[in-house]
Amino acid sequence: MRNKRSKRWIGSLVTVLVVGWIGAAASADPIGVVLTPKEFSELFDGTEIPIGDALVTNMSVGNLKAEVVSQAFEDGLGNYAYLYQVINTGTAGNNVIEVFTCNPFFGATSSSTVGYLTAEAPSGFTLDGQLVIGANVDGASGPTVSFGFPAPWPPYIPTSWAIDPGESSVTLYVLSDAEPGTITGNVIDGTIASGDIVGPVPEPVTLAMLAMGGLAVLKGRRHAASRRMRSRR
Repeated sequence: MRNKRSKRWIGSLVTVLVVGWIGAAASADPIGVVLTPKEFSELFDGTEIPIGDALVTNMSVGNLKAEVVSQAFEDGLGNYAYLYQVINTGTAGNNVIEVFTCNPFFGATSSSTVGYLTAEAPSGFTLDGQLVIGANVDGASGPTVSFGFPAPWPPYIPTSWAIDPGESSVTLYVLSDAEPGTITGNVIDGTIASGDIVGPVPEPVTLAMLAMGGLAVLKGRRHAASRRMRSRR
């Protein structure tokens, strides 16, 4: 039953890929963002400085076998580039990969600069691989940044864009002004495999404000519940 629900969810997301990501439907959530191909040297106006080494994360569950390589780079001016490459480590008979998500990708919006590298891949990444068909930002969840590699979905997608066993994605990037930390990555095709990847996190002050906001909402709900209980007596 869970697998069927996941398949239906994938079907809905593929429709979003075709209709929302390519058409960038402004009122929908998730909202399609434009993919911008860039050379590595074009990510910043200045020099790309690596932050630590590339993190290689095993993301495998059941018949889904994958690794994700992730790393952050900075320009020394408070700007960051987050790089990701999804690798299908399976063999014949293992699942393809159709979706890769980063959650919560703090600060991501429909105006975020998102794309893939076309030249000068840094150490740990490659330029060759399955091209991404689209990306979106779901502001109501996380926010979550998603990249799509859909399998055939007639009549909308006649050919496969999926990452097959033994293949990898192109090197993906998202630009941000939030400092790096650890967030959750997911590779998806019917089932979901998760693991830690490099991504932007809120500053401590912002995190405290978010927590206070959450407490205020919780207190409001408790007060509302108490009023309902008193009105029933």
